[in-house]
Amino acid sequence: MFNKLKRVPLAILRRLGVARHTWKDVETFDDAWRRRIQIMAGFVAPDARSILDIGCGRMWLREYIPSTCEYRGLDYVSRGDGCLVCDLNRSEFPSGSVDVAFISGCLEYVKDYRWFLRTVAGSIRKQVILSYCVVDRFDNMPQRRASAWVSDLSEAMLLSECELAGLRLVTKAEAPSGDRIYVLEPRAGQG
Repeated sequence: MFNKLKRVPLAILRRLGVARHTWKDVETFDDAWRRRIQIMAGFVAPDARSILDIGCGRMWLREYIPSTCEYRGLDYVSRGDGCLVCDLNRSEFPSGSVDVAFISGCLEYVKDYRWFLRTVAGSIRKQVILSYCVVDRFDNMPQRRASAWVSDLSEAMLLSECELAGLRLVTKAEAPSGDRIYVLEPRAGQG
């Protein structure tokens, strides 16, 4: 029996719930996310000169930032010109620093969120603009797993982890989709 099970394609095992889904299995781009990105872009500091769009997907953010702001996308596969390819679940992250780290709908897919938040905090000069579906609002664990989400943070846990990473909350907002938007900056002496 086990030998037959080993030959079943992984995608089928994931659909059956025997193996976990990954973003590759469920990847879609909802046009409602474009509105969330547009709202988040409104929080970008006016004097920001560089932005790293982590989990950039279709690179919609480029439409909402000034042309004077250098844009770099980052995703697990190439999304086009200017996209850095990094697997965050293998602790891959580009060196260097940027004014703003923009993280829309990505943290849910990162297993080691502590490493990720520390790494992001160490790479920014001005801001982190982050959206996240906190378990306070999205507590259906089977649905979270079906969406391939691997981190399950409450708002209090997320903000505590950000604080430990060296970030302080400046403001928060609601996205139309119900996820929360957090604008963070380096704590004094961090950035």
